[in-house]
Amino acid sequence: MKESLCWLCRNPSRVSCEKCTVTACTSGHMNAHFSDIEGKEKRCRPIRVENLPEVGNCLIATRSIKAGEVILQESPALISPSLVSTSVCLDCLNTWQGSALCSRCGFPVCSTECEEGTHHQQECGILSQLPTRPTFLQEERKNPAMALVGVIRFLHLDGDLADRVASLMDHVDDIQANPDLSNMWEGTAVHSLVHQLPNSKYTKQEVLRAVGVLHTNSVAGMGKGHALYPTFSLTNHSCVCNSRFQIYPDRSILLRAQVDIPEGEEITTQYLTPLIGTMARRQKIRKNWFFDCTCRRCSDSQELGTFLSGVVCRQCQGTILPENPLDYETSWKCGKCSNELKGSTIQTLMESLQADMESMDPLNLDKLMEKVEAWSKVLHPHHYLYMQLKRNVLSCIKAMSATMEKVDRELMIQQVKLAEENIKVFDILDPGLTILKGRMLQHLNGPKLALAKQDLQDKKIDRLEFMKLTAASIQNVRLAAKCFEDYNIS
Repeated sequence: MKESLCWLCRNPSRVSCEKCTVTACTSGHMNAHFSDIEGKEKRCRPIRVENLPEVGNCLIATRSIKAGEVILQESPALISPSLVSTSVCLDCLNTWQGSALCSRCGFPVCSTECEEGTHHQQECGILSQLPTRPTFLQEERKNPAMALVGVIRFLHLDGDLADRVASLMDHVDDIQANPDLSNMWEGTAVHSLVHQLPNSKYTKQEVLRAVGVLHTNSVAGMGKGHALYPTFSLTNHSCVCNSRFQIYPDRSILLRAQVDIPEGEEITTQYLTPLIGTMARRQKIRKNWFFDCTCRRCSDSQELGTFLSGVVCRQCQGTILPENPLDYETSWKCGKCSNELKGSTIQTLMESLQADMESMDPLNLDKLMEKVEAWSKVLHPHHYLYMQLKRNVLSCIKAMSATMEKVDRELMIQQVKLAEENIKVFDILDPGLTILKGRMLQHLNGPKLALAKQDLQDKKIDRLEFMKLTAASIQNVRLAAKCFEDYNIS
């Protein structure tokens, strides 16, 4: 008989779930099997942890999961200022107003109430022992001393939480191999908490592991610091993922399937927006999470047929794409005439176009449309910067329409065309119930229904066709509502 293994750590099981087939080695690991948020029903999480080659620890579906279904919801193991943070109140994490400092440790707080707050008490006694107190300025963009807070809170985790974060990746070797990162953390966290702190109980490796786990796994949310989620942190990235997450005001995180997920499939999410091209996306992933993504999208120069990085060839008007998208130094070649460009040339062009777009007036439709026309000679219609420009056009038309008594028909036709084009790309690169698709459905639905009403009045369509279009509109509204589930968006 096959031995039952713990869903979380794969050690021999001693405890069985009363509601499903999952087993665990301890009551603590069994408790982690449930999404148990105060005031909400206790539910089994349809997941187990496996260690796969090339991937490491990851979440696997233990049964079929329907699109829209909740996979997990959990509270954070810790909340703190981000490792690179401006000065914030150490208790509530609101932006520091520059007036109050803790009377004991000298770090920023909002008030006496925050000075005595439970979050700040975790590190106050340690920080108050530092022989030199940092200086804090309200206008500074970042203060290295803020990083000490998350490190101390991590090192003070105990019991089940300490056990569960012990399996999270820290990439300490990658940090130490990078001179800039190594020097930064040696000069701040290690220097302060290992060398300066009197009778320090911390070691250099413990401090660097805390930095590494927080750098690799913590999640920004609600505009206040970062949070570390023990189970969610095991969700790996894919550039075409099957789930999305949202952070609530109470700082709990909810992971929801955005497409149907069959039993046995890995559950993945996106660490960054899917709406950037492969070269820029892979560079961001390598810098922030220390791995080189080789997923099916990254491995395909056409990005699954979307041509999201395609550049127009000046010689033959074909499409120039990276020759080897997994090589950061690859040359770019035209698929029609074999014209070849250096990667640095493409990079310079992208930076120029990005700066050009950022300088545009977002409410000047004529200028935006001029740019759409100009860029059509430079970029593939689905290039990520070109698609962003078109979404800017959509936002401009929406803002203009709100002030018009009657919206021009051509504007509505333009809205429908641009929204449908974006949805076509989203359905490939970010399929299912996503906020990106929900926003495009909002842009699409109003003008499409208004055009149908005009066509009915002008006798271009009959009532039956109008009713079909109305039914489709109602379906789009319902679909958009599912896309926005968990988000406070109207």
